[in-house]
Amino acid sequence: MFLIICRHRPSETGSVLITVMITVFVTMLLAASIVNHFAVSEAREIENGLAKVRAYWAMSGVGDYTLSRARSEGLDGLDDSGMVVNLNSYVEELDPAESDQVYRFTYSDITAEYWLDIQGLVAEKNAGDNTGRTILTMQINDTGSVPAVSGLGSQVPSLIIDACVMIDPNPGSSECTTGVSGQSWIKDVYRQ
Repeated sequence: MFLIICRHRPSETGSVLITVMITVFVTMLLAASIVNHFAVSEAREIENGLAKVRAYWAMSGVGDYTLSRARSEGLDGLDDSGMVVNLNSYVEELDPAESDQVYRFTYSDITAEYWLDIQGLVAEKNAGDNTGRTILTMQINDTGSVPAVSGLGSQVPSLIIDACVMIDPNPGSSECTTGVSGQSWIKDVYRQ
């Protein structure tokens, strides 16, 4: 019976093991970097999506408040131009400190720099026809400096509400003839 004896040179001992360990370490480092990149990108997209939803809700809130105030106060004895003046004053009530019918929505639970300025403007749909049709346009006027809201004005289109608002007594032939003064019907909502 023969005995086979393998001899290793002292310089080769463990060199393969060290090479494999370095390769595994580099591979794990690259994999961790890729996973971290995707996690940060996904978190950024979620924050951006949440900021857009907040902007949509803020714009809708300005429109809802304006039409609610018209219903609450009534618009007796006004023509379309008087109605538009009143509706714009309701938008101004939201934040009298700001000018140009701008309301600042601040999300202080996140940070003091997370805010949206929403501008609401009301105009007659067909000027001078006294039909009670109005166009409410809400848009982002300015934003805070937090990356999630910074530049959001260019990403979120304006919200436009085409509404029919009842004026009592109705001064013209109107499609807004049934109802109480100030009552409104939303005919169309779109983004532009």
